Amino acid sequence: MHASYLEEAVVAASSSLLTSLRNESRLAEVAQATMLGSETAHPLPRISSVEEYEVAVRNSPQNAHLWTLYAVHHQAAGDVERARTVLQRALDSPAASADNAGGFTGTILLSSLRLESSVATAACVGVERSVGSTPTAPLLDAVIAHIEQLDREAVTRRAVSVLSTAGLHSRSTATLDNLCVSHNFFNSLCARLEFEFGDVDRAIKLVEEQLVAHPQKKVVYVNYIQLLMSAGKSAEAE
Repeated sequence: MHASYLEEAVVAASSSLLTSLRNESRLAEVAQATMLGSETAHPLPRISSVEEYEVAVRNSPQNAHLWTLYAVHHQAAGDVERARTVLQRALDSPAASADNAGGFTGTILLSSLRLESSVATAACVGVERSVGSTPTAPLLDAVIAHIEQLDREAVTRRAVSVLSTAGLHSRSTATLDNLCVSHNFFNSLCARLEFEFGDVDRAIKLVEEQLVAHPQKKVVYVNYIQLLMSAGKSAEAE
């Protein structure tokens, strides 16, 4: 029995050592791949643990995609707070400070927007079922404000799409209005969203405002006619 116990202990120790060596080898592989990937189009290995993500973002901190995947990893495990922490670390990193074009920051903010939108949507479902009202979402509002402050057309367009897809129309209306005021090119997009959510008059008004601002742009007239036809206003469209 004593010999059997020793054999089991040796097997357990060997297994533990083998696992440790495999983990170290795996982390070294991730480290090498992320360092190479920061300079070339070197493919990244599949990352599946917190330890591997930590190595990855430390070796390639300017890779916004890695930070996003790291946050999604935590969110998929049900740990929203850790997902938020990861994204905040990215925004506080030197990569964000050196991001003159806004590409890195924009990607991280859109990831934060998706995270907070999903949290707000889940909260809305729970609260509406119990008391019939919509809860506040200050973290979502903060992300939206940060995106507006960044003021990058591509990022803002994606943000509008994220809010619309999440079904947060009541919360996004003010944001859309702000975008339409500061960026005329958003009027058509905002009008389409308003139409899809049933506010036909508001949609038509937005396009008419764009007509006044850009009377020479053919695309605005095309959008206006298409909107009127979709609303069943064929006489006005003609």
